[in-house]
Amino acid sequence: MLLPFLLSLPALAIPGNPTLPPPAGANVDAIVSTMTTPPALDVSMGERHVELEHTTLADVTHQAGIGTIHHRGDAADSQYWLCYTTTLHGRPARIWLSSGELGGEQHTVGSVAASVVDSVADSDDCPALPSHAGIVRMAGDASLGSTSAQLGERLGKPSMTVDDWWIYSYSGTVKPGLERISTLEVRIRGGVVVALVMSQATTE
Repeated sequence: MLLPFLLSLPALAIPGNPTLPPPAGANVDAIVSTMTTPPALDVSMGERHVELEHTTLADVTHQAGIGTIHHRGDAADSQYWLCYTTTLHGRPARIWLSSGELGGEQHTVGSVAASVVDSVADSDDCPALPSHAGIVRMAGDASLGSTSAQLGERLGKPSMTVDDWWIYSYSGTVKPGLERISTLEVRIRGGVVVALVMSQATTE
């Protein structure tokens, strides 16, 4: 279920050098797609589902009742995002919802990232989610705290590995003239998922 469209705009940060930009994922020039079906990652806040390429950043701030949209870069490197401090599956964590060039003027969410942190310490750049926003859930093929063995059972062999990142990538035709790339990047340390980045882009 998509979040309702808002007529009012949320707070927008002046471009600069925010202290908590989204994690970049693996340092790789090109990702090889080997999966036959897209990796699955379901993100929700309370009863609200965050749907990649449909839910907007404004939808998210409306649900949360808090959050400033940050921005950096221009043209193809342009990126808008929200950051929240929360707990995921009982672990202190931060979650980022980002929109790039393909997100258009409405800034639809094209990627979601999450990372384990040492403690739940919020900041102006990454405020704590209030209780009324509902519990943040991330479900699907991977979540913070999943083991490398569990990933192997659910997804099989990664499309590629770079340092401590496992990358699962799918590329296929949605309908004639439309191609979709879905990528799940998972950081493994000590045999456990400590960070992940899920992205999706549909182009002609």
